Amino acid sequence: MSLSRHQTFVDQLISEKRGLQDKCEKLFHQCKDTEEKYQERLKSMQTKHLEEIRRIRKMQASAETAKKQKWLGSKTQEIKVRSNYVTPFCNTRIHL
Repeated sequence: MSLSRHQTFVDQLISEKRGLQDKCEKLFHQCKDTEEKYQERLKSMQTKHLEEIRRIRKMQASAETAKKQKWLGSKTQEIKVRSNYVTPFCNTRIHL
C-alpha cells in the first residue's frame, strides 16, 4: 500500500517534470524566435539608417556644390562688371 502510494507520487512528479520541461522548451523557443526577429529588425533599421545617412550626405554635397557654383558665378559677374567700368570723365576703362 505504501509502496503503491510512493510509486503514484513518483509518477505524478515525473509527469509534472515533463510538463514543466515542455513549457520551458516552448518558452526557450519563443525567446529565441523573438530574439532572432528583433535582430533582423535591428539589422534592417541599421541598413535603412545608413542609406538615409548616405542620401543626406549626397544631398549636402550637392547643395554645397550648387552654393559654390552660385558664389563663383556671382564673383565672376562682379569681376566682369568691375573690369568693364568706364569713368564718366573719360572713355577709358579702369581696371580695379
